[in-house]
Amino acid sequence: MKLIANLIEQCLREIATVMRSMLLSREHKFREERMGDSNELKEMRHLDMVSFSVYTQ
Repeated sequence: MKLIANLIEQCLREIATVMRSMLLSREHKFREERMGDSNELKEMRHLDMVSFSVYTQ
């Protein structure tokens, strides 16, 4: 029973990772359209990637 729960948890984590990565790419596109190529946008991208890498570990 615990094995099944672990497999389900692992699958849900993988799904969440894929969904988050898809949302980040769409958010970046939206920001680019709204903000252009500003330094603030570059900093936000960096922070997103740092938080994403921490989230997926």
